[in-house]
Amino acid sequence: KIFMKKRYDEVMDEIAKDVGLQQRTQRVFGIGEKFVGAMSYTSQQQQSSNLVFQGFVNTLYKDAGGERVISNSALIKQLQKPETLEFLKGMIDMHNALMLLKRPKYGYTTSVDKICKIAGVRDCVNVDGTYIGVMHSDKYECRAEKDAAGLGLHCLTSDKTGTIVSFEITQAASNERLYVPIGDIHDVLIMADRGYPSYLIFVRLLARDLSHNVKFIFRAEPQWKMTIDSAINANGCPIALDDVKGDIDVSDLANHFIDMQVRIQRPKSYKASEVPEKEIALRLVRVYRPHDKSWAYYVTNISPETMSVRIFPQVYRLRWICEQIYKCAKSYTSMAKGINSRHFSIVMFFIVASICVMAIRTIMAAYMRPDKGKTLSLIKVHKHIGSFTLIFRDVVKISIDKVLRRLRAEARILTRICLSSSVSKRDKM
Repeated sequence: KIFMKKRYDEVMDEIAKDVGLQQRTQRVFGIGEKFVGAMSYTSQQQQSSNLVFQGFVNTLYKDAGGERVISNSALIKQLQKPETLEFLKGMIDMHNALMLLKRPKYGYTTSVDKICKIAGVRDCVNVDGTYIGVMHSDKYECRAEKDAAGLGLHCLTSDKTGTIVSFEITQAASNERLYVPIGDIHDVLIMADRGYPSYLIFVRLLARDLSHNVKFIFRAEPQWKMTIDSAINANGCPIALDDVKGDIDVSDLANHFIDMQVRIQRPKSYKASEVPEKEIALRLVRVYRPHDKSWAYYVTNISPETMSVRIFPQVYRLRWICEQIYKCAKSYTSMAKGINSRHFSIVMFFIVASICVMAIRTIMAAYMRPDKGKTLSLIKVHKHIGSFTLIFRDVVKISIDKVLRRLRAEARILTRICLSSSVSKRDKM
């Protein structure tokens, strides 16, 4: 039966190893080889959570030319070593320092350019987070929403490049204000949803604005303790403060946009030693939404002379780009339906590899130069760029110039199928 299943020479090799006439095949993969194998595997758009680790093992064999044999348990022990997490931290730092030489021409880049010019900044960035599904485990805290198991992915994304600029991975789900760094950003417009801003965030960003030209637009909570100093509508006509606090005539389209100067008081939860400022002056914009007869609130440090109150809904709509980035990350990598492992270091290994694959796909998109008047679709780019196995193998064997030439050659072919379709009316607006 053995001879029926295996070739004669393979059986002879195994016998020779058993009796000591031939040394056993090397059973250790280097950390770089394992990470390249993880990138090769996660780039293949795997959609099944049950075969993630076994598929990774098969990819390792393929990259090694089928010469090394290692059991799954031995590979799991290797990935659980402390140096694995240290290596991943270095990969995260390298990814965060990555600057694209060329910029992909996505459909929204023209709008981002216009907003950046209006606000006087170089880029629009978004603070947001999502959770990544994992297996339930008692080895680390992996609680997510609705009693599901997951880890928190907290990102700072760029609207210009359509990629993740910096990120942190935390156990369980947490608020982005604790993990997304804002101390080193400069010359940007930062946007976030209602759960992110706090009084301390406002104080820090206002200080960064004075020294590093940092602007922000956040969805606001109307329950904040504040004092309204003045209010005008879209035509610049003053509005009585009593009318602002109560009902206002929305039959007049100018009253759909209320521009207010407010002072927000320091909450009692903050000590004077931690935050000396008792109050801060900000601009609060209130926009009427006819479809559900409600109001949306935006808080910003951009002056009325710089940005008109009428364009705030369209500007804030650029936040949707970060949701597209998350869709690409969680649909076309190994994060699609969860990581099939109970060990934190192994889950981290696949997550970091998936994010690095996203960065390489974005670099490849930068080499796609569509014809004038045509733009790329971010979703199509990540969907149609499939396996990078050969490219990843060549990175460790040949020069980077040859890899880039291969990227350029592939980009010419992929450009035709990654063009965006007709633009929606809302996007045109």
